[in-house]
This record gives sequence, structure tokens and C-alpha cells, in this order.
Amino acid sequence: MKCFEQITEINFQDLKCDYFDLEHSVFFDIETTGFSPKNSYIYLIGCMYKSGDKMAIKQWFLDDYNTEKELLCDFMNFINSYATLITFNGDNFDIPFVNGRLNRHKILKNLDNFTSHDLYKYASKLKKMLRLPNLKLKTIESFLGINREDVFSGGDLINVYHAYSESKDEKLLKVLLLHNFEDVLAMPTLLNIYAYQEIIDGRFDVTEISINERNENSDKKEALISCCLHNNIMSRVSFGVGDYYCTAFGNSLKFKINIYNGELKYFYKDYKDYYYLPDEDRAIHKSVAFYVDKDYRVKAKAATCYSKKTSTFIPQPSELLDNYFKIEYADKTSYIELDEEFINNKDIIKEYLMGLLKYLV
Repeated sequence: MKCFEQITEINFQDLKCDYFDLEHSVFFDIETTGFSPKNSYIYLIGCMYKSGDKMAIKQWFLDDYNTEKELLCDFMNFINSYATLITFNGDNFDIPFVNGRLNRHKILKNLDNFTSHDLYKYASKLKKMLRLPNLKLKTIESFLGINREDVFSGGDLINVYHAYSESKDEKLLKVLLLHNFEDVLAMPTLLNIYAYQEIIDGRFDVTEISINERNENSDKKEALISCCLHNNIMSRVSFGVGDYYCTAFGNSLKFKINIYNGELKYFYKDYKDYYYLPDEDRAIHKSVAFYVDKDYRVKAKAATCYSKKTSTFIPQPSELLDNYFKIEYADKTSYIELDEEFINNKDIIKEYLMGLLKYLV
């Protein structure tokens, strides 16, 4: 077994994440000779950790198959003082693989007692927001502006490792170490994925709402809602569907939502307490229905128990806020009146946006 250690240029104070304690966390990544811990080895483990004011990377390299147990014991002793493991797809691969090899060597330790934060899982939750062609590590790195020297995948390097095992060629060793080193080195930057998660978690403040023309050749309008993010995001995202569109970059978060002008129906929930007046196309409460001739009223149904209003409305994809209107009772889309009460209440606007974000992403 060989061990390599290097202090990086990354300052610990520059790392930001509100989701866990970075000081007691270690980033780690493994390289293996196959996909199953039953018949494959771990030939390389890389860790990044706090060392003074900087971040350091330590790598354990298996130069002899017979020393894998030594490699695993040394790795487990090293991480024993940490509480949290940060990985990319580690919950699905790295952690169960290490546990499998520990069990294979009858080492009475495992990684199950650590808190795990898998950056891949968070990226998966944000798939509709990020709109990337795939969620491979190098794709996300490219999105976040991370440039690498290494051009290989983990699968590509299995044959390189076998070639090194036979030749002990130092050039091949450098290729193997570089791939793992850059995987680990990129992980702190991958923490910026959490800034996108913060959008969904509501870590923003509503600053302004305005009503604009959709374009020069249309009399249709849209609501533009501007927000300020608590933390900056590195790369621009834009996503939406139908009447809803959202963009974010830096500390700016903006929503464009198509406005509906016209007549809508407000459906009363307790329809059994109402009568429907077909000639007037509206419902009235039973307490006043005795003033209307029986020939001009019928018991209301859920779909006919409404009053109508002409105004300016903002759509919502489901019943996010109460006191909503609809075109027809069975419609999934409902509408909130865009009145002064809504426009001047930033708490209500944020509640609306939180529901909208969950629908979009």
C-alpha cells in the first residue's frame, strides 16, 4: 500500500453549506477493479478534509492486491474522528462497496454509523431545474464551471490499473492518482448544488411584483415576481412549463407567470347549503333561497355551486392558496385574484411561489 498526502489551495473558510458541519466532515471517493465487492478490489481511496486553514487530500493506493486489508484499516482509522461522509453517488456505490470489502476481510467496522450526504441524490432532486443531459459527475462539474485535466472515467481506468500492477509504470500511477484526486478536489465546488436546493427550501425574499406586457404584439400580460436569494448560485438556470417560467442566477430569482383577465367562478365548498339559479347562472345560500320561486331554483351540485367575478387573476397549478377561482369545477388549474391584498402581502406571495416551485421541480 502507498499513501499520498497533499495540502490544496482551497481555503476552508471559503466553503459554505448550511446543511451539515463541514469541519467534522470528510469528502471521499473510491476506485475499484469492478462493480461488485464480492469479487473486485478497492485499489484507491481519496479523502479531502480540513487541515488548518486549508483543505488537504489523502490517497491510499493499492500497489499489491494482498495489502487491501491494510489499506481499508488505515482508511477506517483515519476517518474515525469524523462524523459525516460527503460523496457523489456514495450511498449507491462507494459506501456499500467499502462495507462489502470490510466484511470480506472480516474487519469489524463499517460506514453505517456515519451521517452520509450524497451530492448525487441532491442533484437528482433538481433534475428538472438543472436541465442537464445527464447527472454524471463530469456533466455536473462542467455545469458548475469545473475544468479537469483527467479525461478518463472510472471504468476506463480498470485496465490502466491492471497494466500498472504488472509493469509498475510510474506514468500509469500518475494517471490513476490524478483521476481520483480530481474527483475529490471537485467535491467542495459540488457543494454549490445545495444553493439550488435552497431555492426549493425557500431561502429567498420576495422583493417586488409588477405586471408587464408579455410582448409588444400582444395585449396579454404577465406577472413578474423578483426575489433575492440568501446565497448566490454559480450557473444560470431557467425552467418552467405552461403559464410558469423561472430563472435564477447570482442572488437573483425571477418568476414570470401569465395573467388571466376575465370572468371566473368561485365554487362554494358546502354546496349542500346552496341552491342554483339556472336563469342567473349562480348559486345562493339556502338562508335566502325562500325569496326565490321554487320553479327558478334547484339544489346546487358541487359543479354548479358558484358565484362569478370578472377581474385579473394569477394561475396556480393546484390549490396552493385558498379563496381560489376556476373556469370549471373539474379543472386542475385554479386562480388567485391579483388584487392589492395579494400584491402587498409578501408572505402570501412567497407561500404561492413555494408551492409553484415544488410543482415545477
